[in-house]
Amino acid sequence: MPLAVGAPTSTNITATSATLGGNVSSDGGSSVTGRGVVLSRTSFNSNPLIGGTDVTKINASASTGVFTVSASNLTSETAYTFKAFVTNATGTVYSAPASFTTLSSNALLSSLALSTGSLVPAFSSGQAQYTSTVPNATSSLLLTATSANANASISINGAAAAIGTSSGTLSLIIGRNDFTVSVTSQDGTNMVTYMLTIYRSALPPSVNSPTATVSGVYTPTLGGNVASDGGSAITERGFVFSVASVNGDPLLGGTGTTKKIVTGSTGVFSAGIDGLQSGTTYAYKAYATNNAGTGYSALAQFTTLTGPDITVQQPAGVPVVPGGTKAFGTTTKTSPISLTFTISNPGSGDLSALGISIDGTNAADFTTSPPSSTLVKPGESTSFTVHFTPSPGPTGNRTANLHITSNAPSKNPYDIVLSGLALSFTTDSDNDGLNDASEFDMSSLNFNWQQSQIALVNTYNQAANGAGLFRQNQLQALHPEASLVGPDPETGRFALTLRLKSSSDLVGFSDFPIPASSLISITPAGTLKFEVSPLGNTAFFLIKID
Repeated sequence: MPLAVGAPTSTNITATSATLGGNVSSDGGSSVTGRGVVLSRTSFNSNPLIGGTDVTKINASASTGVFTVSASNLTSETAYTFKAFVTNATGTVYSAPASFTTLSSNALLSSLALSTGSLVPAFSSGQAQYTSTVPNATSSLLLTATSANANASISINGAAAAIGTSSGTLSLIIGRNDFTVSVTSQDGTNMVTYMLTIYRSALPPSVNSPTATVSGVYTPTLGGNVASDGGSAITERGFVFSVASVNGDPLLGGTGTTKKIVTGSTGVFSAGIDGLQSGTTYAYKAYATNNAGTGYSALAQFTTLTGPDITVQQPAGVPVVPGGTKAFGTTTKTSPISLTFTISNPGSGDLSALGISIDGTNAADFTTSPPSSTLVKPGESTSFTVHFTPSPGPTGNRTANLHITSNAPSKNPYDIVLSGLALSFTTDSDNDGLNDASEFDMSSLNFNWQQSQIALVNTYNQAANGAGLFRQNQLQALHPEASLVGPDPETGRFALTLRLKSSSDLVGFSDFPIPASSLISITPAGTLKFEVSPLGNTAFFLIKID
């Protein structure tokens, strides 16, 4: 039989390798000196022969029978043509040509598209994460994924999907929806995952059932119901209202509108509304807001009852709201502060039975006079004055509660917190040797009770002492030891007359009377002791000996 080889085979094909073979069925009567496979890329050479263009020769053992060889370093996704060959002394014989195509390791998509909406960013095979936002009306959509290699496999959220064909219907909930598109290469060696997040927009909340209960002159109770949050959390709810003649269709931010926020989310809610005018028609709506917008109830109206009203201002024209605070500022017991409060009646009835009272922690530090009138006609006003005169004690805040009683139905009593900072003649907050009250009273001389000014205080004390002036705590330490007068010639007695003058500014001095109630004593050692209480804002004393 002549030399013969046939039955070319290809198995175990991957992206870069394959097992190829043949069968030497006859040696032709001469020993086989070589056998194997020749292959080439089909696009370069479709008839590979030893030594030909783009031909690779892979040798097997030199014998007859079936054989296989391993072809490696191949190009993926490429068609190859190969032949088995056998050689002996008479020459080389080839099998018929055969072909195979290496597998793909490509696990990328060539396109990704939605039936509704667009991808952000625009699709690129190397970009793995995308988002898209669709309207609330889009409750489902289709997803089409096409692989770069037609032999790859695709799954969407773990379910197999046909390449280049729309997926089954993908349902969307309101809010965030996550989808995973996985691509596995033909040879199974690579997998690429694409992440897609689709946001289905929410609707504004659904609000209904506006109600109003007018049980007081100025304080109706409004109600509403957030029937649905629209698929997104409620961020605010409440009521928006306006005087109907000014704005008959109130919306948030509209002309003449006021909103009342009520905490909570869905369901029925209500709130009292204050600060309204008596005998006035108001338009209102319940509302609720989420990240998709604001929903309103139907428009409704209510009318407040007629009657008196009360407002308080200090100074005139500057409102002090019920429960608000009025600060008197900083002072000492020698420099009271007085503030005049104005009571007005913006209502439609007489404001009567006005009464003023003060209580609280430091009530004794605040005194008041009755209002100039206890009856205020609509559109008119009256006034009263509160005096802040700190009582003795350490430096600190003083507070009290001011109560204004009247026949105003929704503001009785009208409560205001009074506050003031009292500086003491016994406290030295800045530790510079001079008390807070004295430094405050001498602020015109650049003293500052909150700033340590040791050098200034020392200079001041030295100048005062040098002029024969002594502060209260220095007066008791004064001990004249030298004989200042001689005996009376007639009686033989010594007479020592002391005169005490006081001053608060070191400029003017006046006699400091010693009342009969003062304590005067003589010690066994002959020391004369006076105990007196300083008057007014006395800070310095002058002792004269006559």
